[in-house]
Amino acid sequence: MRGVLKIISTHLDMIGNDQAIHPIRRAPGRKVPVPIRGKVKYVSTPDNPEQYQQYPAGQSAPFAAPPVSAGYGQQQPVGAPRNGFGVTALVLGIIALVLCWTVWGGIILGVLALVFGILGVKRVNRGQATNKGASISGIVTGSIGLVIGVLLAILVGSIFATFGSQLGDLQDCLQKAGTDQSQIQSCQQQFSDNVQNR
Repeated sequence: MRGVLKIISTHLDMIGNDQAIHPIRRAPGRKVPVPIRGKVKYVSTPDNPEQYQQYPAGQSAPFAAPPVSAGYGQQQPVGAPRNGFGVTALVLGIIALVLCWTVWGGIILGVLALVFGILGVKRVNRGQATNKGASISGIVTGSIGLVIGVLLAILVGSIFATFGSQLGDLQDCLQKAGTDQSQIQSCQQQFSDNVQNR
């Protein structure tokens, strides 16, 4: 960029110097090669060279800074970013962590957080969203909630599989006992003996 500015500055200095003989002075309206971004482009010279603004020797014309672009391999979002999937994934993942001790909280919300998080990351990669961190956080929290929910479901299922018949016997005994306290205590004692003998 400095090289281009130096060439332009040199041209401007020569145009302002009446003593200098320069092709632009001799041939107004002629196309002059100027290197821009590694390529040579031909720029038309004005018919009236005095329309150039004069700058002191050694100084170049001020220029506007180029727009800031996205990093290598990233696309800038076009229009308003669509961050809904990432935010949804993060909220569902946090709720899945809080409610992981329930089947619907840990498993169902964890799966939904994973799905929305993956969709959010895909949107970020396509340049349609800007919240990759929220999407990834939703994936992580949803996965943790899902794993804890599945482990607790397996634990509760194995407890019921192991002690299901004893629980059924206890329930039948308590229904037969009605309000008789001695019968209720007898049922509880029988249940604890059956569990300990297992």
